[in-house]
Parts: sequence; C-alpha cells; structure tokens
Amino acid sequence: MKLGIIAVTYGDFFKDSFLESINEQTCKDFDLHIYHDGPDIGHIESDLLQWNHLFATNNYWHNTEERKNQYGHNLRDLGIQEQAGKYDYLLITNCDNYYCPKFVEYMLEATHSNPFPNPDVIYCDMIHSHNRGDSSSGSDYGFFNTNFVHSMCDIGAFIVKSSLAKVVGFKHRDHDADGEFIKELRMFPETFTEVKVNKVLFVHN
Repeated sequence: MKLGIIAVTYGDFFKDSFLESINEQTCKDFDLHIYHDGPDIGHIESDLLQWNHLFATNNYWHNTEERKNQYGHNLRDLGIQEQAGKYDYLLITNCDNYYCPKFVEYMLEATHSNPFPNPDVIYCDMIHSHNRGDSSSGSDYGFFNTNFVHSMCDIGAFIVKSSLAKVVGFKHRDHDADGEFIKELRMFPETFTEVKVNKVLFVHN
C-alpha cells in the first residue's frame, strides 16, 4: 500500500523542517508531491535540488502558471484530482508543518485495523502551534486531542482514501475550507468508517 503526500506551499511557507520530517519517515511507502502557488519559487528550487539526493523516496515538484492566493485550497484540489488514481490513500498538508518519524508507518498500519479494515479516514492527535482562541487551547505548541469533525481536526492530521477524496473534491476557498472538507468526507459514503491512531504524530505550524 502506498501513500501519496500532497503538500502545498508559497514562498517562505516552505520549511526545511518539513522536508527533514518527511525524509526521516521509518516507512518509505510514499511519494511526495509539492504544489507551489505560482511560478516564482525563488530559493525553494535550490533547496529542493539540495534535498533531492538525500531522499529515499520519490518527490515531485508542481507549480501553477500564476498565483491563485486562495490559502492553497485550489492547489489541494488540483493535487487530489491529479494524484488520487495513483495511491490508496492521500495526505494533504502544508510545507510549514512537520511529522513524527513514524507517522507514515503508524497510519498505514492502521489501514489493517479491526473492526474497520481499509477505513475511509485515519487520523491522529497533534500539537497545535497556535492559540486557538478558546479555553481548551492552552499555550502555543499545546496538545490537541483530535476528533474527526469540523474544527476538531486539521487536514494535516489525517489520511483519506484517494477515491473518496477525488469524488468529494476540495471545493471551498475560504479560511474554513479544511473543516468543510472534513464535513463533506463524512457525509459522502453511505457507511463512513474512521480509525484514530491515539498518538501525537503531527505538528501544525
């Protein structure tokens, strides 16, 4: 089983810490697809050239002819439509996030979970780097006990069946688009199945 990683970025949102965390994954059954918003990639291109010889997996660069400036949501939909047919599951994330070295290993292991083998969605707990503006948020870089519902799970904290992601698509373009995507994923299958990996595997920046 192979995971497709779709990571969107623009300019300085691209971080070496993201690439380091992907390169250090204990399970290499994935490809990385980086989608850049617009043609002006500046220093990112040289960064990628330096990283290419270190990667133990395939990584691919994609950029749009002009900048859309829609929080990267248009790039997410583009990545889903272009890559979904190649992979069993997709991870959709940003290039300023980073992951525990066992993220891919634990998430793919969970595809064999009972009683729901090959669930529609697999998600994990996370560290949230921003104060969320409510009483449960605590300080920056605080533990976030996720649940697969709107406002309780970041898009970077779950993998989704590629066939489901493609059918649902990433339609929304506002700041709350991630939550709407989660709602629509839950509503589409007649019987939606989810599995939670009770580990902190993801840091949202």
